[in-house]
Amino acid sequence: MINMLLAPGVLLKTIPVIVLFFGSITLKAQNASISGQITDLTGTTITGITVVLDGTLKGAATDANGQFTIDAIKPGNYMLIISGIGYHKQTRDITLIKGQKLTLNVKLEDSTIEMDEVVVRGESEAQRVERQGFTVNSIETKKFENTALDINQILGQTTGVRIRETGGLGSDFNFFLNGLSGRQVRFFLDGLPLENYGSVFNLNNIPANLIERVDIYKGVVPIHLGADALGGAIDVVTKQNAGDYLDVSYSYGSFNTHRANLSAQWRNPESGLTIRPQAFYNYSDNNYTMRNLQTQVGNEFITGDFERFHDSFRSKLGSIEVGFTQVPWADQLMVGVGYGTVNKDIQTASRGSRNTDGSFSIPVVGEAFREEDNTRYTLRYVKENLFNGRLNVNVFASYNLLNSFNVDSSSNRYNWNGDIIRVQPRGELIFAKSVFRFEQQMFQTNVGVNYDLSDHHRINASFTWSTLEREGRNIFNGANDDSFFEEPNTLDKKVLGISYRLSALDGKLETTAFGKAYNFDILARKSVLFSDGAFSVEDLVTNQLDFGYGAAMRYLIGDNLSTKASYERAYRLPEAFEIFGDGLLTLANPEIKPESSNNINAGLSYQMSLGNDSKITYEGNGFIRWVEDIIFPVLGGPFIAYENLQQVYIRGIEAEIRYQKDDRFQVGVNATYQDVLDDEKINEGTQIPNITYRERMYNTPYFFANGDISYGIPNVGRGLKLSFFYNTNYVHEFYLNYPNIARAGDKFTVPTQFLHHIGTTLSTENDRYNITVEVRNFTNALAYDNFALQRPGRAFYVNLRYFINSYQ
Repeated sequence: MINMLLAPGVLLKTIPVIVLFFGSITLKAQNASISGQITDLTGTTITGITVVLDGTLKGAATDANGQFTIDAIKPGNYMLIISGIGYHKQTRDITLIKGQKLTLNVKLEDSTIEMDEVVVRGESEAQRVERQGFTVNSIETKKFENTALDINQILGQTTGVRIRETGGLGSDFNFFLNGLSGRQVRFFLDGLPLENYGSVFNLNNIPANLIERVDIYKGVVPIHLGADALGGAIDVVTKQNAGDYLDVSYSYGSFNTHRANLSAQWRNPESGLTIRPQAFYNYSDNNYTMRNLQTQVGNEFITGDFERFHDSFRSKLGSIEVGFTQVPWADQLMVGVGYGTVNKDIQTASRGSRNTDGSFSIPVVGEAFREEDNTRYTLRYVKENLFNGRLNVNVFASYNLLNSFNVDSSSNRYNWNGDIIRVQPRGELIFAKSVFRFEQQMFQTNVGVNYDLSDHHRINASFTWSTLEREGRNIFNGANDDSFFEEPNTLDKKVLGISYRLSALDGKLETTAFGKAYNFDILARKSVLFSDGAFSVEDLVTNQLDFGYGAAMRYLIGDNLSTKASYERAYRLPEAFEIFGDGLLTLANPEIKPESSNNINAGLSYQMSLGNDSKITYEGNGFIRWVEDIIFPVLGGPFIAYENLQQVYIRGIEAEIRYQKDDRFQVGVNATYQDVLDDEKINEGTQIPNITYRERMYNTPYFFANGDISYGIPNVGRGLKLSFFYNTNYVHEFYLNYPNIARAGDKFTVPTQFLHHIGTTLSTENDRYNITVEVRNFTNALAYDNFALQRPGRAFYVNLRYFINSYQ
């Protein structure tokens, strides 16, 4: 039954039927609707006011004109609740009849003495996401649009998240979320997995201007994100604004860093024709100073500070979507095309080490580089309120063509002065020289369907299917050698999820239960295996089917206090290269098993009004992970193979407290403490007790914190406003190896880090013109990351932004 549901042929036949069938439906005016405008007592429109039908899932938030609409309401008697921060709540008893279009114009009174903010559905989308039973942070990127930050830097300020970059702009990074990292945490763009889209879509490439919000799901992942996420998921949601707008920015800063972004939309109000272009360009020399390094000069080793000399990075992307929005037969029907490129010099190997004198040894690379070009075609179809307002359909599909070129062919060895110190007959990064080129084709689609059985019961279904074909060859010295990927290798992945959601007790209780099925089919030709002391080359086929399940609950104890709990039995299936190797130095292991984990989360959130438009919010969460069969690379001479080596036990707590006074002043701090422990009692394949059992995993931070302060002056004269912001990041020192097996003098650590960033923005009253000046790491503190690799010191940036929308 599962295989039939997951069959590609079924999906290919189903998608056109869904689109054409739902696209042809003309809704009859059987249900009622409510629309209107919310203003204050002076007649000024108010954005972000929530309007909800009490005891139902139906609601809306006012737009930039203070307007709202709630469609597809069954006739009957309701209580309408209208509320917002800084305003007194209003309730209205209304009666709706068949086909009625009720219009309301409401004036709200400022709340100067008390603020009774009711937690209801129909808030902003980020607030709606956070009201779910899942442990999730939803970050609206609007407040970062005037800065030069990318998505990685924004996420790095979030509770439970630690992003460990190997260098400056465009560098490789490792994403830690509640103790799990790497491929155990999945990344999504508009709900579709990002792992095979190429580096042009890495989070450290995407600017805040192109993004509406970022949702961070911790441990338990909802079914609409169709992938095998073991320890959480990051969903980057692009802008889908309803009105016309133009958003252009350019920043310049230290290390010859340039970042330019464009996001725009035009819509014909009569036909619904919509055009949505986006583009970005990033460049940096990344020539920051590496401090306290040991390097060879002549026949001696010296210690000093050296400037990086082979680390330039360039990425660019242009895309356009064309279609129709807010028409009777579709909320959105958009087709798009995009093209992007990445050029990256490689300056260092993947890890460094600390010496006994406190200096660092980091291998330097002087010639290796990689290039990539990426063409992407997309289809987006969204239609809500079908079948008397009960059915929502969302279809997204993409076709991706990726070409990658990786060069490691130099025999030269460099020191940190940029001098050639010797010549060796091997590559700089790996044992064998290579000029490796591969081409990849990928088709991916997600179909999501929500159906309301009643106002309190909803069924959700999601189906994600991706198919990938990759071929490549090592063309070093012009030879087309008989290598892995020379013939096409294929990966076919299908994920089916079904969930049931209940809203009860007048909306105080919301629960979701779900199940997931994961299916992988992989064909790899000429995989290199090692068995019984001999190498062999074989064609390998694997098929894996696993089932996951879970539940999430949220309960409102009072208007200001709520609790959450969630659980998931999660799986992460091995990647193709982990199973089949790469034909060069990574050997195949067809017996590798999926990683699995039992994830538990529980937390409380509280909000207290202090009067005078000020409030304090608090959120605290605890988490536990029992992870089995973690996949690790195992060294064997010049070769590596991926194996299931150990179990890991993770426990931790995280908390955030924030004070806010109207829109002018805000201060917050968050902290995370986690124990990531080796849970393997007996060494793999032996009867020998594991001496690192319940020791903290090496090279893993266990305590880190963030803080931020912002203050705005709404009028500094001549129609201008000024704002200031300050951010800080703290990471406590942690060991580079297991502390109980190192000698006393070898217990090397990555030292404690305390980084500070400041900035100021000057804007016109309508935010059309903006200029921001910011200083990152203004104390010029040493910044370390994965395996002691150094990050940039003090850096200055100036960002210019022009923004206009149809409401101005």
